[in-house]
Amino acid sequence: MQPSDFKVTESGQTEIIMDFDLRKAVKSNTDNSFSFVSNSELNAAVRAENKAMTGHIKGKIENYSSAQSNIVVFVYKKGSFNESTEVNASGSNEVKYANAVTSAKVDAAGNFTLAFLPEGNYEIHCDKPENNGSSGIGLNTLLDLESSVDLSNVGVNAGAETNLALTVKLDGIINL
Repeated sequence: MQPSDFKVTESGQTEIIMDFDLRKAVKSNTDNSFSFVSNSELNAAVRAENKAMTGHIKGKIENYSSAQSNIVVFVYKKGSFNESTEVNASGSNEVKYANAVTSAKVDAAGNFTLAFLPEGNYEIHCDKPENNGSSGIGLNTLLDLESSVDLSNVGVNAGAETNLALTVKLDGIINL
């Protein structure tokens, strides 16, 4: 993927960032091994951005505890998330959340960073993959989030950091 919005000028300097999203690039095989997805799906796992034209989202899940492992945060361009296609595997290699711009695993303190996002509006979604035997890939559970910010319209400005405080709504259905 080519970065948008950059110019190469004489004696100028442009910094291009390459982002490789491993969650889109690797699949679990039936024998509990892993391999790369198809070439066309692998292309969707790589993006290039003009660093000067990007910002990032830093967040914290306030009610996160060490018992809540494996939560992943996904960011989508505003209006592009379709739950039925994203939560269910798609493509020949069954890639989940294939249309996310990028993703990040929540750390042990509940923090995450979604880096090098082109300026614009985004929506945030969280998932808690279940472990399925030794493969580590299993059912996905889209989490219900609360925030003082509208998570379907999170703005990102070039050169800036957008901060989010989230809580996972617990309805007694899911053990986090």
